[in-house]
Amino acid sequence: MELQFKNVTKDYGNVHAVEHVTHSMGKGVYGLLGVNGAGKTTLMRMICTAITPTSGEILWNGKNIFSLGGHLIGKYSVICRRVMGFILIFRCMTTCCILHLSKESGPSWQRKGH
Repeated sequence: MELQFKNVTKDYGNVHAVEHVTHSMGKGVYGLLGVNGAGKTTLMRMICTAITPTSGEILWNGKNIFSLGGHLIGKYSVICRRVMGFILIFRCMTTCCILHLSKESGPSWQRKGH
């Protein structure tokens, strides 16, 4: 298993949130550290396919995560978000809806009936 970033950039207008990241990660536990505004959340959102890079590629086992087939990208996104504890929250969501999603996407040992 390998996650690779190849020259990944994310721009918002003239602002470079993530700029030319090239890195490779195998199995293990990783931390993402940086000052406010360094692009940590933007990078996490790209890894979880919540947003797309302006340029560059993010590869999972050699395959571009944004080029996976419809059912595979959905499966990758769900697994990625569960493993990373990353749940997308939209402004239109109510607090009850957010809590419901958190409960449903948490570890199986926390869900009812497991």
